[in-house]
Amino acid sequence: MIWKQQMKKASVVRFMDKIAFTLGMLECCCTPWVISQYPEWIPFVHTFQSSILIVVRYFLYKRKSWHFFLLDMCYFVNVVVIMYLYVFPQSQALLGAVWLLSHGPLAFAIVTWRNSLVLHSLDKVTSVYIHMSPPITLYVVRWLYPDPNYTRFSALKDMPVLPTSSSLTYAIALYLTWQVAYYVFVVVRQKEKIKAGKRVTSYTWLLNDPKAGVISKVAHTFGEKYSIITFMGMQLIYTFVTCLFALLSYKYFRLNTVFLVGLFLVSVWNGASYYMEVFSKQYEKQLNKLAEEVSSAVAANQRAHDSAGAGAGETTGNGDRHSSVEAEPQKSASAKKDD
Repeated sequence: MIWKQQMKKASVVRFMDKIAFTLGMLECCCTPWVISQYPEWIPFVHTFQSSILIVVRYFLYKRKSWHFFLLDMCYFVNVVVIMYLYVFPQSQALLGAVWLLSHGPLAFAIVTWRNSLVLHSLDKVTSVYIHMSPPITLYVVRWLYPDPNYTRFSALKDMPVLPTSSSLTYAIALYLTWQVAYYVFVVVRQKEKIKAGKRVTSYTWLLNDPKAGVISKVAHTFGEKYSIITFMGMQLIYTFVTCLFALLSYKYFRLNTVFLVGLFLVSVWNGASYYMEVFSKQYEKQLNKLAEEVSSAVAANQRAHDSAGAGAGETTGNGDRHSSVEAEPQKSASAKKDD
């Protein structure tokens, strides 16, 4: 279609990337302002933006058969955080669990999986957002929310620190609930589709990705057959260890602040590395490829047009010759009549 060809033009791609970059920068500027001036808006902002980004990602990933990625733990934690914000704000057990999971494995994933703040890339911005926004939202609820009587989030009342044992228990219980469900409904029931390459999961991606390095090697310690089980065990240990740090972040405001700022800087640094080392080369290749595709499409259309024109001309020529042949008998008949 014409509009698809237009969208592939290098000039259009550049323009769309500029818009995406501008919106991303606007987000980075506006979020701190909202936090400082209207912290009570943050839960709604998080819910609205994360919902849009996840829905858009679903449709984009669905076309590539990547939609099983949306069953990963990070999306599960995002859903549970929203449940706490709107359904169970009075539950201290759920507060402890979502705080540990969001400030633990979810937040540390920015470092572990090198999430990059690449402002023109919707995919990379979404990855940073779903890992960064839940802990920031809970940070605002914990430290900055203008509700001294705790009428909105009553679970915070009389809980200056998280109870270690119960919070860890509920957090790990939530994690295991997700892990068991994921193993049954994805790893087992979708095994044939995954094996045939019809579906891609984070497990198959990470375990077969050379960039995963040490993680992939350790997961294959007991062989290919047990690599997924081994990886699940590694992830459980990772979740538990990172949750231990999250206990401290709930207790100390400065530590929590420095931690979140540090995570943001890591994502920015990863984004800068991507721009300098990867994107500059890939972008030029991508634009050249798009230009070649558009040129090929235009050339094909031109050839088709020329062929159609030539065919029409040939038909007209045949018609003229046919008319001339018909005219000859008429001319002969007239000559005989004159004789």
